Amino acid sequence: MSLLPEKPLSKQPLSKQSLSKQTVLKKTVLKKTVLNKRSLKKPTIHVYFVVLEHSVALDLAGPAEALRIANRVLETHAKPKQFVIHHVGFAESVTLSTGMIMAQLEPMPSITEIQPPAWVVILGQEGIEQLNPHLPQNEQLIAWLAELPIKKQHLELITVCASSLLGYAGRLKNRKVTTHYRDLETLITIEPDCLVQQDCVFVEDGAMTSSAGVTTGIDLMVHKIAQVCGEVVASEVAQWLVMPQRRSAQHPQFSGLLTHRNHLQPALHRAQTAIALDPKVGWTLQSLATVAHTSPRHLSRLFKQYTSISAMQYVTLVRLSLAKSALSAGMSVTEAAEEAGFRSDAQLRRAWHQFEEQGTPSQFRQQAL
Repeated sequence: MSLLPEKPLSKQPLSKQSLSKQTVLKKTVLKKTVLNKRSLKKPTIHVYFVVLEHSVALDLAGPAEALRIANRVLETHAKPKQFVIHHVGFAESVTLSTGMIMAQLEPMPSITEIQPPAWVVILGQEGIEQLNPHLPQNEQLIAWLAELPIKKQHLELITVCASSLLGYAGRLKNRKVTTHYRDLETLITIEPDCLVQQDCVFVEDGAMTSSAGVTTGIDLMVHKIAQVCGEVVASEVAQWLVMPQRRSAQHPQFSGLLTHRNHLQPALHRAQTAIALDPKVGWTLQSLATVAHTSPRHLSRLFKQYTSISAMQYVTLVRLSLAKSALSAGMSVTEAAEEAGFRSDAQLRRAWHQFEEQGTPSQFRQQAL
């Protein structure tokens, strides 16, 4: 017995209801495809810290610890580690600024040995005198930097109070850059065509990010972690590092997820972290109090005392910050509203005006792209 029909089935015109169902189905499939693409595993980033004789210990330890902690935070969220740290140099052993000896350094990789995506981190050197480009280790590094094929999201350069080396390598022409305040005038002398930024703790220009040095190297690295892993992970890293106030490139402006986290109150941090991790939840003062292990009344007092805003205002502020990140990534206003936990794009627009953001969400998106 044949399972095939004896005559071909005639094509019946689809009703409006059937067409509507097909349209909804196509949109659902498309949305799932987009979400699946977003959830694809991000490639591991290899971070090469170039360690030379008399490198400033904190320039190395601070940013490296931020990356290590970021990997730990990711593991707590059942996500794979994102960063692989390499300590490289022209010598197997060097003495840092504090007198600590750092041994078993990996040899400096050749250009072909660097595994992209990668970050190369250049550290400041101890001393009150101007950096000497003619020291053998500096000559080697300058020549190596001059040939480095940097490209955004492929091979990026990061400096912690070491922009002078980039200047000697010819990498700063017409680029925005900063360094330690004592070296700003020297930097202009080395590369007159660089665009020195004197009023910021770090600055980005394409595939190059420079910081003012010492503690600002930690701020810069937490900022880079936020770009890769998201603001939620970055805020947990900042909390783990006990950074009461995380500075941004536009200091004193801060991310909405960190603006009101410059405190060490554990119950309040528990509530704030819960909101940041799952902004789509219909949070109430009672549900937040349960997460914080305190009473609603006490939690309300904590929000007023430490943030000067209410718990529900904080929820809106977090969603607004996440919506801005989504808009910057190219999502539509409707998609960004849903991603951030707003019930509709109209609710996003109301929050936008409530917190006196400039323009409209659509205008913000256009400017960011």
